[in-house]
Amino acid sequence: MATFWKKHKILSLLFVVLVVSFFFRFWQLDSVPPGLYPDEAMNGVNALEAIDSGRYKVFYPENNGREGLFINIQAENIKLLGNTPFALRSVSALFGTLTIGAVFIFLWLLLQNTRIAFVSSLLMAFSFWHLNFSRIGFRAITMPFFLILALIFLLFALRNFSKSLLSAFYFLASGVFLGLGLHGYTPFRLMPLLFITIFIILVIIKNFSFKTLLFRFFLLGVTCILVFSPLLLHFMQNSNDFSNRHNKIYFFQQEEPLKELITTTKKHLSMFNFVGDCNTRHNYDCKPQLNYIAGAFFLIGLIGICFRSIRNYLKSPYLWILPLGLFFTLLPGILASEGAPHALRTIGVIPFAFAFAGIGIEIVYQKIKSRKLFFTYGIFVLLVIATVFIGPYHYFIKWPKTNPDFSQNYLSESLFLKQFSDYQKFIVVNVSTGVEEKGFPTTIMTSKYVLWQEFKSGNLTYIYPKNIDEIKNFPKAVIVMMEKDESLANKIREMTESQNLRAYEGGFYAFIVDNNNLK
Repeated sequence: MATFWKKHKILSLLFVVLVVSFFFRFWQLDSVPPGLYPDEAMNGVNALEAIDSGRYKVFYPENNGREGLFINIQAENIKLLGNTPFALRSVSALFGTLTIGAVFIFLWLLLQNTRIAFVSSLLMAFSFWHLNFSRIGFRAITMPFFLILALIFLLFALRNFSKSLLSAFYFLASGVFLGLGLHGYTPFRLMPLLFITIFIILVIIKNFSFKTLLFRFFLLGVTCILVFSPLLLHFMQNSNDFSNRHNKIYFFQQEEPLKELITTTKKHLSMFNFVGDCNTRHNYDCKPQLNYIAGAFFLIGLIGICFRSIRNYLKSPYLWILPLGLFFTLLPGILASEGAPHALRTIGVIPFAFAFAGIGIEIVYQKIKSRKLFFTYGIFVLLVIATVFIGPYHYFIKWPKTNPDFSQNYLSESLFLKQFSDYQKFIVVNVSTGVEEKGFPTTIMTSKYVLWQEFKSGNLTYIYPKNIDEIKNFPKAVIVMMEKDESLANKIREMTESQNLRAYEGGFYAFIVDNNNLK
C-alpha cells in the first residue's frame, strides 16, 4: 500500500478532489437552489431555439448579450435531459468540478508542493463562493476553468522550454484555452492582459532567449485570436453587441469616476474578509467571500510571500503568477460600479484566493512543526477542518432558509400549468421587472423554458392585464397571474359564474375555466 501511495500520490489526491467536488456540485442539484432564475431560463430558451432551428450562435444578443459557447453546450445537454432546471445547471456543475481538478494540477505544477495544491483545491471545492456558482446555469463558471487550463499549459510550456516542439505545442494549447475563455464570459476579455504581463516579466527576468520567447508567445497569441475569431468577426459586424451593456456600468461613465474607482477598489479588496456580495443569488447574508478562517489564512499567505524566507521555502520560479492572477481577475469587478463588491464578475479570482489560503495554511503548519507546538497543532487541525465544512453548511442548510431570489414562484406556476395538457394556458404578465424581450419582460423566461412545447404549439399565451378579455374566446383555459394581485383577481372573477379562483401553495393565483363557464 505504501508503495502504491508513493507511486500514485498525485493521481490519488486528484481523484479525491474530483470526487468531493462532483458530489457537492451535483447533490440535490434538482432542488437547491430553489426555483429557476429568469436569466438562467433565458439561456435555456436560446438553447431550445438553437435546437429547433439548428442555428447555434456565437453570440446571443438577448438579455444584454451573452457569449454563445456555454449556451450551446447547455443545448446539447437539454437534448439529453429535456428542458429542466437540472439540464441547465448540470453543465455548470461539471465545469465547476473540472475546475477544481485543474486548480490542483495548476498549483502542483506552480509550487511543486502537493500539500498546498491539495488543501487549496479542497478549500475551493467546499467554499460557498465556488459551490454556489457551480450550481447556477450562468456562463460565468467557465471563466476560472479556461483561465486555469491556459495557465497550466503555459507552465508546461515554460518547464519544457528547451524542447522546442513540445514547448511550442504547449504554447499553442494555452492559446486555445485562452481563446475559448473569450467565448465564455465577458470579463475574460481582460485576461489576455495577464498573459501579456507574464511575457513582459519573463523578458525582464531573462531566463529564456528573447527571440524564442517572443516567437512562442506569438504562437500563443495567434492561436488565441484564431479560436476567438468567430466571435471577433461577429463583433466586427455587430459592434453594439461588443459593448451592449458594459458602457453603462464602468466607473468612468459615472459622475465622479475617480471617487467611484476608489470605492469599488475598497469594496473588492475588503470582500475577502469583511463584507461580501449582498446579492442573495451570489452570497449568503453579505458574508465575506472567504469565511473568517479561510480569510485569515488568505491574508497570511498573501503577506507571507512578501518575505524572502517564505519564497525560498516554496522554491517556485513562477510564484509571481499568483499575485498577478489575483490582480487581473479582480479588475472586472473594480472597473465596474454596479453591485460592488460583485462575486460573479470576479469569479476568476477564486482559484488565486484559495491558493493564497492554502499557502497561509502551509506557513502556519511549518511554524507549528518547527517549534513542536503540539497543543497548537490540534487547534490548527480543528480550524482547517472547520474551514472546510463552513461552506456546505451555509449553502445547503442556512442559505435556502433565506429564500434567495431564484423565482421559485415562477417555476411553481410553470409546473402547475404543465399538468393541464388539454387546456389553453394563459400567463398574465402583471410584473414589469426584467429586460424587455419581444414585448415582454425576461421574467417570463422561466415559464417559457419549462413550457417550451406548449409555447411552440400555441397552447401557452402571455397577456398583459389590460388584455384579459381575450380569454373569453377559450371555453377551457387555465389562467395564472405571475404575481398576486387582488384587484386583478377580482376582474377575472367578474368574468366567470363559478368563482373558481384559488391560491396555490407555490404562492400564486390560478384560475381554471371549464365547461364554457365564461360570461
